[in-house]
Amino acid sequence: MEMVALPQPVWEKIVAELAAVRTLLEAREARTIPDRPMSPAEVAKITGRSEKTVRRWIGRGKLRAKHEGRTMLVRPVDLQRFLDGGSGR
Repeated sequence: MEMVALPQPVWEKIVAELAAVRTLLEAREARTIPDRPMSPAEVAKITGRSEKTVRRWIGRGKLRAKHEGRTMLVRPVDLQRFLDGGSGR
């Protein structure tokens, strides 16, 4: 394989993108999931998404939730499975 020199602006952009990816990975590892069922609002804060998105995940079966009356609760194990890329159901 032949090595190619990259222009400085391209190299700087690559370095910046890698730093952003590293930051995201570190944040994901540092995410703390409570040891109790969580509301969609709590899951939204943990995942960095909106509550509407979390409810959409639940509605589409991507994230498992238990319905208690009008309340939805997500178990920690189900959230972890979802974050690890597994299906909620």
